[in-house]
Amino acid sequence: MASKPRLTHIFDKSKAFVRRKTPQPPEASNNVVATPPPATPIPAQSSNDDIAPDKPSPPVAPQKAFVKSKRFETDIAVLSAAYVLEENPELKRLILLIVLIHDKDEEDQLIGVLETCTRFSVQLGSATEPHRAEATEAIAVFIKTVEKIKTVQLEGDAQSLDALTSMVDDEIAKIKSSHPPFARDRGFGTSEGLSKVLTATIGASITVLDIVKEASAVIPVPWVKTVIGGVVSLLNAVTQTRSNYSDMKQIAATAGEFVISCAVICSDRTTEPSKELKRALNKFARTLESIVVECDELSRLNPFWRYLQQNVQKGTLQGIGTRLNIAIELFQTESQVHVQLDIKDLSRKFDYAALNSLPNHPHYVRNEYLGGSRDDVLGYISGWIDKPNELVLWMHGAAGLGKSTVGQQLVHLLKHDDRLAGGVFLTNLTTEHPETVIQMISRQLGEMHPQAIANISEAARKVNGPHSPLKDYFTAYIINPVHELKYPYQLVIVIDGLEEWTNHESFLAELAHIPSSSPLKFVLTSRPSHSIERLLNKIPVQKYPLPPVSQEIVEHYFNHHFERIDWRGRKPDQQTINRLATHAHGLLIWATTVRSLLSHESDERYPHVILDQILLSEEKVGARSGEQLERLYRDAIATLFPEPDMREKLRGFLGAMMVLQEALPIRDFAGLLGMSDRPAEEIQRRLAALQTRGDFKSDVIPPALQQFHVSFLEFIQSTSTEYNGHSIALSTTNAHSMLANRCLEIVFFELLQSPRGQTCAYSELRGVEPYAVKFWPLHLSNGSSRLPLAPSATKALIDISEDDMRRWAALFLPCVAARFQDGYDSLDNIPRSALLYKLAMIIGEEDVTTLSYQLYCLEIAVRLQPINVGTWRALGEAYHRLYEHGRYNKNLDEEIGVFRHALELVSQKSAGQGSLGDVGIDIGRDSEGRTNTSETDAQGSILTCVAYALQIRFGQRGASNDFDEAISLHREALVLRPAPHPNRSASLNNLAIALQTHFGQWGASNDLDEAISLNRDALVLRPAPHPDRSQSLNNLAIALRTRFGQWGASSDLDQAIPLFREALILLPVPHPNRSASLNNLAGALQIRFGQRGASNDLDEAISLNREALVLRPAPHPNHSMSLNNLANALQTRFGQWGASNDLDEAISLNREALVLQPAPHPNRSMSLNNLANALRTRFGQRGASNDLDEAISLNREALVLRPAPHPDRSASLNNLANALQTRFGQRGTANDLDKAISLHQEALVLRPAPHPNRSVSLNNLASALQTRFGQCGTSNDLDEVILLHREALVLRPAPHPDHSQSLNNLAGALQTRFGQRGTSNNLDEAILLHREALVLRPAPHPDRSASLNNLASALQTRFGQRGASNDLDEAISLHREALVLLPAPHPGRSHSLNDLANALQTRFGQRGASNDLDEAIPLYREALFLWPASHPNRSISLNNLAIALQTRFEQRRTSNDLDDAILLHREALVLLPAPHPDRSRSLNNLANALQTRFEQRGASNDLDEAISLHREALVLRPASHPKYSNLLKAFAVALQSRFEKNHLPPDLDEVILLYRRLLDCVVQDPNRSWSLKRFPAALRERYALMGEQRDIDEATDIERVG
Repeated sequence: MASKPRLTHIFDKSKAFVRRKTPQPPEASNNVVATPPPATPIPAQSSNDDIAPDKPSPPVAPQKAFVKSKRFETDIAVLSAAYVLEENPELKRLILLIVLIHDKDEEDQLIGVLETCTRFSVQLGSATEPHRAEATEAIAVFIKTVEKIKTVQLEGDAQSLDALTSMVDDEIAKIKSSHPPFARDRGFGTSEGLSKVLTATIGASITVLDIVKEASAVIPVPWVKTVIGGVVSLLNAVTQTRSNYSDMKQIAATAGEFVISCAVICSDRTTEPSKELKRALNKFARTLESIVVECDELSRLNPFWRYLQQNVQKGTLQGIGTRLNIAIELFQTESQVHVQLDIKDLSRKFDYAALNSLPNHPHYVRNEYLGGSRDDVLGYISGWIDKPNELVLWMHGAAGLGKSTVGQQLVHLLKHDDRLAGGVFLTNLTTEHPETVIQMISRQLGEMHPQAIANISEAARKVNGPHSPLKDYFTAYIINPVHELKYPYQLVIVIDGLEEWTNHESFLAELAHIPSSSPLKFVLTSRPSHSIERLLNKIPVQKYPLPPVSQEIVEHYFNHHFERIDWRGRKPDQQTINRLATHAHGLLIWATTVRSLLSHESDERYPHVILDQILLSEEKVGARSGEQLERLYRDAIATLFPEPDMREKLRGFLGAMMVLQEALPIRDFAGLLGMSDRPAEEIQRRLAALQTRGDFKSDVIPPALQQFHVSFLEFIQSTSTEYNGHSIALSTTNAHSMLANRCLEIVFFELLQSPRGQTCAYSELRGVEPYAVKFWPLHLSNGSSRLPLAPSATKALIDISEDDMRRWAALFLPCVAARFQDGYDSLDNIPRSALLYKLAMIIGEEDVTTLSYQLYCLEIAVRLQPINVGTWRALGEAYHRLYEHGRYNKNLDEEIGVFRHALELVSQKSAGQGSLGDVGIDIGRDSEGRTNTSETDAQGSILTCVAYALQIRFGQRGASNDFDEAISLHREALVLRPAPHPNRSASLNNLAIALQTHFGQWGASNDLDEAISLNRDALVLRPAPHPDRSQSLNNLAIALRTRFGQWGASSDLDQAIPLFREALILLPVPHPNRSASLNNLAGALQIRFGQRGASNDLDEAISLNREALVLRPAPHPNHSMSLNNLANALQTRFGQWGASNDLDEAISLNREALVLQPAPHPNRSMSLNNLANALRTRFGQRGASNDLDEAISLNREALVLRPAPHPDRSASLNNLANALQTRFGQRGTANDLDKAISLHQEALVLRPAPHPNRSVSLNNLASALQTRFGQCGTSNDLDEVILLHREALVLRPAPHPDHSQSLNNLAGALQTRFGQRGTSNNLDEAILLHREALVLRPAPHPDRSASLNNLASALQTRFGQRGASNDLDEAISLHREALVLLPAPHPGRSHSLNDLANALQTRFGQRGASNDLDEAIPLYREALFLWPASHPNRSISLNNLAIALQTRFEQRRTSNDLDDAILLHREALVLLPAPHPDRSRSLNNLANALQTRFEQRGASNDLDEAISLHREALVLRPASHPKYSNLLKAFAVALQSRFEKNHLPPDLDEVILLYRRLLDCVVQDPNRSWSLKRFPAALRERYALMGEQRDIDEATDIERVG
């Protein structure tokens, strides 16, 4: 943080601040735009113009009547404030003074300070009755503070404004300390009176100052005061409710609008209201009071209270709203005053039209929920919903446990409680695109929450195209509308049956990037699935295995449903029902199927006979869980289909249902099977006994999953499925093949051979014809292998004439896209073998919704042209597009497989074994993934395609063999392109980039060296004016810059920068790649700044980054990248010069970048880390714990996005570990440090030698272990630290840019070990290492000051060991040089001030020169001034200054020094609550100071407190800590003093126990010898008191040994 000037002149002289050239807005008001300074400086005011502190400001009378604004909440706040000001003249005087200053502050420079003053004034004015007198006194004092603000003339610079802000903060702190009721800062909403009102009413866009300013000038309306308070209470209920927010907000809004309208009417009256009006108001107030009480009670209830408590409440919100409307009507009738309420109509017609245009969720029949059967599960989910931790609850369980029923009941309850955003049941949506599902959820959201309709309609207008990524759909249709609802609780989306949805991977990948703090929660259900679990592991998730239902529930189920069955006098008894329930094994689907079989009309047997057979079958085999469903289904089919011919028809019927793509009327379905209507209807009627889903009376045949439970479908596909010796196992491949043949027959041998088929259009097709036209390619591709094609399929296709194929194509295209309804003319003269390829190319010109059709056409095309390379390449490209759209790994695998086969075909042709074919173009990709074409370079381009896909798969899964193969393929492509091949430079470039990526993953330096060599070769092949020369210049420069980062050879960096500059010259404005080149050059200059410290490099880098950002305005795809780059450069400059506006701007830019990279943007994790690092830096500067907490949250999210084996996972592990280590340093929570160490260890494992970042991980792990050593004192931690630093140093030989850092790190660890063990060679080595590091950091190196301070610290330690005064003098000289290099506002200045002060205090202790001590104390004070109350290092400064003052007291005996020292120690202790690692030290320091004061003044309470503090300090520090014996000694001395004063034996007993513990210390510990000298005397003294001989014997033994 920028250092602040001393404030003496504000209080004493009222001088003006000096304005710097660039004005900055006040920190508390970031929305205020700073204006340029005037040309002529503003003269300082003379002291004669100052307002005397005791002279009251002239009162300002109210000037205007109350006028209604646009927000009733604002009006409520204004009137409430006006009432308070009217009742409190002193508060009103204070507010008027603030308003007066604000009015004169034309540039709004003081708005942040005045907002602080206003908020504190409101707190004072909100005092309760017992503290009213103290509040009045505090207001009088604060008026004097505000008067001082009026005397100050700001010159607009941040430094002077910071000083003024600090002055106000200090004055407020003084008032709080002298007036205890206001000592705790309470946010609005926790204090009484006006504070509470403002909490409930003011919005984000309005300030407290705005409210009180308006209130101070308005005439209060006393007659509506009571009802104003009622509306405030309603608004408070709205803010705390956990359900039905909209209904309660509507009640509050209706009451508020009405009351404000009444206030306007009353304010217009020049006389008092009539008796009738007053009476009506009083009656309305009583009604409103009762409404407030009921709403408050409702707002405190948990979600699901209506259902789970089974308690019908009389006062529902609907009833409350009705009562309110009646009360308003009654008021108008009785008072004869008509109020026109101005309630906005949010349901505009075009918004509803847009909402209704979105796809609707298919209708589903809700499963019957048996009351009480799953209330425990619903209660668990209810509790989870109100917990903020996880984004997702995954309820998983075996088929048949009732997941869908629970999901449907959950949707019902959430909808009832206004907590539902949407519910999706994927049984009916197995192949829908994720975008369609999102739109369905959005439609449900709008229907249930009409306030969201405007945002949803905007999404429908803007994000409805084929090229919008899934993240845009998610953000526009769901996230943004829910955000705008501003509910105080999260809404829930329920998605059931994930495993049944083919596109669930891309949807879950999107969820992985939603922060857990979002306004949404998700409840997902599925069967146990490793693929789903793997994806969910990237998300904050609560996994909930759904248990089987209890036997009691199954019995209850049977008892309930058996009442509806006609048992014909043979109803089963309870014992039989119990037997039946036992066989269910908790599977409700088993019970449901049994009930259906018992009651279905197709079985003519009596129900009790069927029941006996089921029991006999189960008990015959034995009660084995997991097989009962299979037995039940087998027996049911055997019973339902006893005829052999029906069984065979059943196989075809079920097989067709399993692969059916859309529902068909039963007549058309029978036609598709080639079956007559009657058998099809009979099969459908019998199968209804096994139906668990859909409409039970429908004459439409849906896909099987929409009618049968998944367990039944698994049963009929099982190879073990048979009955009566006949297998009924179904194969989906065979089923597709069967339907493919029927579709081909329907289209080509029935339809197109008929007269109608020769002329009809697609819209004129009948019955099953549209289905056959549309889906035969799908069924054929899924029903046959690519190679070799099934003979039957081959024959069927060969027998089709070219005219018929073209006629089919003309019918097919309109079903794919509407623009083909009028036909397509360019299909003539295309041979049959090429027609499917041509159709695919036509369809490929459409949007992503037609990708599947293109894919199936190409699948048939490669079957028709199995050796045509162009067709195979096109199929590979189609799978690539499909993967890019949905990120479904199966499509990526298919792409690689297809391209591999194309490569085999090319290789065979090269060997003279085949032909490339005559259809298609050659497709390849360059290093950026762009396609290129060449007729003569087929093999090279396909090699590149395979390599590129393998590189993508490596990035997804991290399998090293994929990347190794990609490099091998790039090498092979390069061999095929010898000079002067036109594409050789592209292959050189591709291989170089792959090798450089390989180096980044595994750190093999030969990879990087080869990449540089290849880039040089490519550059030679691209001389000016080659269009790609700039690309080669940049690639070579990037590789050189990377090698510099590895080995530190400055020649690499010096070569890279001119290459970047040349590339930039070749890319003038408006070249599209100029911005990238600007960023590259900026990055290299920033690195050179870090190496050599030349500030012009950093300034130029910032300038280049700003230019790049201008060239990439939103929505440029790289806008976010430029934001990140500029933010990084500004953060670096902050680290050098400490200008807080650089850091604030960096954070703002990082936030903007993060917004532009929503999930699943590949750079989101990078943006999360960048923002987290900037926030952690600001925490280190200002100490705001919310910055650090947010940083940790962001780091956690980034880590989730980088699961193993993501190449950047180790970086995220390190970032999160560093943030947790920082939080440990602030709060002392041991698990933060342990977790940090664990994360660093995991990162190190991921960076084996020779990984380029291994040295970074070694240093980070060493740092964390050293911190733990400082906490616990475990020596093996410290030994491991030194070993890790030594290994890191070996990996960073000179001239590595981080060699000096490793030298310093190792030196610091050695110095710490010297402090523990006193081995002098450790300290001598540390000093040598620090000297070597200092040589490597000549001025103006940015880290020179750190090296100066480190060397000085080591020399100071050696002085303490050996007493050589030249060591101490050199240390002070080095500290002074470091301080000169850290002028204000450098963030490191406060540390340097402390270091110099410590050294001077040490020299004072050595030589006694009082000027050393007098110089040290102001240095400590300045350091303390630079660390505000929230700064994590403030406690250190407080302790240091306190110790210095205590030292001066011991020299000069000035009592106020000692008193000040004790106050400072107390403040430090408050800042170090348990379990902070430094609390024990602070306790000890305060105890020593109190003990000193006891010795000075003899106050026994000082000594008692000192002993209590010593006792707590001892508890907090483990016995293994190197300073533990010091605490024992200090505690013993204090107890000895109290014993000598009071002669109480327990004190002496405890002293003796402490002496014994000191004897357990190591022999080298000086405190042990100290104890040996005093222990015998203590024992002899106790002998004198107690007369126990063993004390005198032990004393004698100790003296003899000693």
